[in-house]
Amino acid sequence: MSYNDIIQLNVGGKRFTTTRQTLMREPNSVLGRMFDIDSPLAPAAIDKDGAYFMDRDPKKFETILNYLREKNLPELSKAELYNLSVEASYFQLSELEAEITARLDNLEVYKFKYEFDEKGNPGTTQYVTVKKSLFDDVPYYAIVNYFEKGIRNKTIFDKIDFLALDENEIITVKSDNDLLGDINKLDEIVEIQAEILKIIWKMMKTQQVTYNIDGHIFSLNIETACKDPESFFSKFWNDGGDAIFWGFYWAPDFDITDITKLLCFELDEDSLSANPNASCNNCDPNSDILHTTETRVLNALSKLKTANNVNELHQISTEHEKDILRLMGLIRFD
Repeated sequence: MSYNDIIQLNVGGKRFTTTRQTLMREPNSVLGRMFDIDSPLAPAAIDKDGAYFMDRDPKKFETILNYLREKNLPELSKAELYNLSVEASYFQLSELEAEITARLDNLEVYKFKYEFDEKGNPGTTQYVTVKKSLFDDVPYYAIVNYFEKGIRNKTIFDKIDFLALDENEIITVKSDNDLLGDINKLDEIVEIQAEILKIIWKMMKTQQVTYNIDGHIFSLNIETACKDPESFFSKFWNDGGDAIFWGFYWAPDFDITDITKLLCFELDEDSLSANPNASCNNCDPNSDILHTTETRVLNALSKLKTANNVNELHQISTEHEKDILRLMGLIRFD
């Protein structure tokens, strides 16, 4: 036996002729180990004509064999790639699997169109194609509701019956100054808003809102976060209102310190107890930054959770705790 041996194969009833060297093109694959001269793995059963029999789909195997010969994959549809990936996985052809994954990644895209300038006036039409992975597992209908229908509240994730869910259609971005701000490049618009949608989708699935403030993580459920119907968060969540609150979403998990520093944890409890208006050396004493502690924030959130209504919350909370909740968008500013 040698690596130049001619090998006869019977795959699902169809005969193929190739070389041992071709079948071993990926040495660690099932085929590579089956036909390796030194491998303990026995080749497939031999039919009456002396060909090695494999009970697999001959059409798919033909594509695999040609890939091993030429290291070139022909143009295939998404469905064909998915079907071929099953065979590539079965034969443990890692290089082919990687090629199929890359092809599918390039085919799994959303297409956007934008026809307005940053002031909402008709402008140069822009097109952009982005990979679906940019949106993680956000449903397609939610993306359409958000960009094309202009829906900004939690009903983004209500499927609209009349919406044709053809993921190959172009999504026309609605002109919306809250959405666009000073940005008029479509790729930047889509990228930034995708981050926002992913955060909202995560909140929708978990029914939790998470703040990351200076590395301190605080979480509470949506029902508690909406206790004050006039708060920034409630208006955003229920009505899509008050664009001010959108600033909280520009970084993953509400890292509001990336936007403007509202709370500072540099001082300890003793320092703040001695001087409630104390300021650390890193903050401008004339700014609106509130110096607090993690314990005080947790206490404020605990009272928000236990209070039966907003009036009771105001009665049981200190002014400092209410200031914390205001800056976190959880109760309205008086």
